[in-house]
Amino acid sequence: MRIEKTILVAGGGWGGCAAAYSAALQGAAVILAERTDMLLGTGLVGGIMRNNGRLTAAEELTAMGGGALLAITDAHSRHKNITFPGHEHASLYDTGAVEPAVRALLVQAGVTVYTGARLVLADITNGRLAAVQTAAGDRLRADVFIDATGTAGPMNLC
Repeated sequence: MRIEKTILVAGGGWGGCAAAYSAALQGAAVILAERTDMLLGTGLVGGIMRNNGRLTAAEELTAMGGGALLAITDAHSRHKNITFPGHEHASLYDTGAVEPAVRALLVQAGVTVYTGARLVLADITNGRLAAVQTAAGDRLRADVFIDATGTAGPMNLC
């Protein structure tokens, strides 16, 4: 199936990366805009995957076709299936290795990745969102916009 649309995903955390990857696999032209200089957002804080509620989320992501993202964390996990206070069956992945691997996967799938791209202005044309502008002045046009901005709060809220 080929999607004949351009999709812009705002937010490059795990959710935004999964949305961008899934859309690219369906044949859409995909733009991923992340406000910081790295993908994965608060996922880079502790590098924990498959613990507690994330275990269910990981299985759901795999069932929905995003297993390649989890394969990256599994391949870069230094510790697997461990228990420590507040966490069970956790994997601890190398955050320094996972981000470039996820970025490479997205680019290989055809996703255009913009980092350092804070979205500051919306272009509304005929009552519809037609494009967004970055703080640097880039105008990113799309047919579909996905808000995956998640949290911008302090890391202790993740």
